[in-house]
Parts: sequence; structure tokens; C-alpha cells
Amino acid sequence: LFQAKPTILDLVEETVDVALSEYICRCLSGGQIRVLSLRQCRISDDSLAFVLTNLAYSKVATLNLTLGTIDSSRKIKQLTKYLPKSHVTNLSLHGSPLTSRHLQHLLPSLLALPTLASLDLGDCNLTDDCAAALSRHLLSSSTSGMSTSLACLALSGNADISSSDWCRIFLAIGLLPSLRDLRLDFTRLGDEGVRQLAILLAGGTCGLRCLDLDSCGITDDGAA
Repeated sequence: LFQAKPTILDLVEETVDVALSEYICRCLSGGQIRVLSLRQCRISDDSLAFVLTNLAYSKVATLNLTLGTIDSSRKIKQLTKYLPKSHVTNLSLHGSPLTSRHLQHLLPSLLALPTLASLDLGDCNLTDDCAAALSRHLLSSSTSGMSTSLACLALSGNADISSSDWCRIFLAIGLLPSLRDLRLDFTRLGDEGVRQLAILLAGGTCGLRCLDLDSCGITDDGAA
């Protein structure tokens, strides 16, 4: 079932066929929708492309494509193509199975968005290869003079990333002065990872104000 409010369009467990995708686009063209959510929805590649194309003519600021809605390489390529034409500031792909190849396509476009303030990649089954791709693109965006406004990064629930690869991510995050909120809950960060995080926090260049470390396998030593 979906709920439509003046500024929110929220679809849950829907099959987004041609008729429904046309309805979504009519809502977007009205200029009232600020939040578009497709949660655990079944949507074809063509229907997703149709919706994303119309984002450019809307005022949507928050886009949630979560819980398996993004489930193919072609959908990732569509995000890469159409998101830079939108006004999205908050993007959630939470619960989407992403590979390192997906991130290689997606991250350069996302991090180049001057308006992107929040990115949620939680529970995306990210592996060490994905962590390497993420850290590489974060470093690239910070050292190439590319301006990024990313203030919130959620990596919650990615339990397949090892503590050593978390360290690589922290090195890159240390070069993002705009980042204020980092969510690492329900990961295997552990004591070694949190030691590297402590070095980042003590470095003086990190502007973090909110840090979520719930259920990260941190012992008393790591906490100290």
C-alpha cells in the first residue's frame, strides 16, 4: 500500500508497473513532493528510468530506494545517469545488495553532487572490496579539489567489512571536513577498528558531531 501526503509519496512492497510509474511522475510534476520512497518495491529497469528522468523536473530532496528496490547493475547505471540532473540532497539505498563494481559506477556521480548531504549505504552487504572502492572514491573526491557537501554517511549493518578495511575508510573520512554524522552500528569494527577511529578523532581535522557505534564488537579495551 502507498500513502500520499502533500509532500511525501511512500510506496511499500508495491509492484511499480507502467500505470503506477506514470502516477508517480504526475505527482512529481506537481512540484509538491519533497520525499519519494520506494521500499521493497518491484520495479522494472524501464519504469525506474522513467521515474528518475522526471526527478529533474521535481523538487524531491529525499530519495529512498531501499530494501532491494535497487537490484541490478542496470538500475545502478540509471542512478548514475539521472541523479546528477536532480535536486536530491538525501539518498538512501539501505538494504540494497551492492557490489564493488556497483560502487565503482555509482560513487563518482554521487560524490560529485554539490547538493548531496546524506548517503545511506547501510545493510548493503558491503565487502572488503566495496570498502576499498568507497575509501578510494572518498579520497579522490577530497584530494582532487572536488567540493562535497556530504554531512551524513551511514554504513550500518555491513558486517562483512573487516577492521583493516574500516581503517582505510577512516583515512578517507579524515579528509572530508563537511562530514558531521557517521553511523557504523552493527558492524565488525572491533577494537582494532575503533583504535584507528580514535586516531582520526584525535587528529583535529575531523568535524564529526554524531557517531553511532552500537553493537560493533568493541570491548573495554576499545572503549578506553
